Amino acid sequence: SFDSAQAALRTRKHSLISLPADARRRVPAVKSTRTQLEMDAETRGVVVDAISGFIAGAACTLVFQPLDTILVRQQYVGTTTMESAVAVLRRGGNLALWRGATPLIALVPFQNALLMVGYGAGQRWGERHTTETSAVFVGGCAGGLAQSFVASPFELAKVRRQLFGPPPYDWRLATRGLHATFHRDVIPHGVWFWVYDRCKRTYGDDGMAAMASGAVAAAVAWVVG
Repeated sequence: SFDSAQAALRTRKHSLISLPADARRRVPAVKSTRTQLEMDAETRGVVVDAISGFIAGAACTLVFQPLDTILVRQQYVGTTTMESAVAVLRRGGNLALWRGATPLIALVPFQNALLMVGYGAGQRWGERHTTETSAVFVGGCAGGLAQSFVASPFELAKVRRQLFGPPPYDWRLATRGLHATFHRDVIPHGVWFWVYDRCKRTYGDDGMAAMASGAVAAAVAWVVG
């Protein structure tokens, strides 16, 4: 009845008023604590993304720099792979294969860190505003965009060092090729992450399946870019 509802409301109000002052102050703190936990989880996600990208970038630089040096010379001179490798070794010995590694060692860990941070931020944004599948693509594009701004000038320094030795670097050329870097890295990174995610969902994410998924994603992204 209406009278019983009023009585219940008065009882509830009285019980709240009768709470100690410190208990009443703790009631809004529940919402504040939940918000703080969400912020902490977001921060942990960014830190994990950054550390993962940093470690992966450093490892890739040491392993693949010799192949990159031969590739750049082959593209510039127009010789075969074997001829380019022999020419590099004759000019500088074995260490010449790592020529240009200094800019990459300075760049790639931070490049990959920006890629992973951008991916994480873009994916979280996409999950709030798009579908789960689209969020992976959005994250990849955001990561590719973020790392392009540091990749372009450092890659220019790397290539010039690989071809001509250690010339003085003109920072006025830092933005040369930036638009091409956008075309190479933004959409293709989104494609890479999306294809990789699709392959993992289809074939699993353990052992050879994960490696095969990464290889397929890289091939498709290379065609797109």
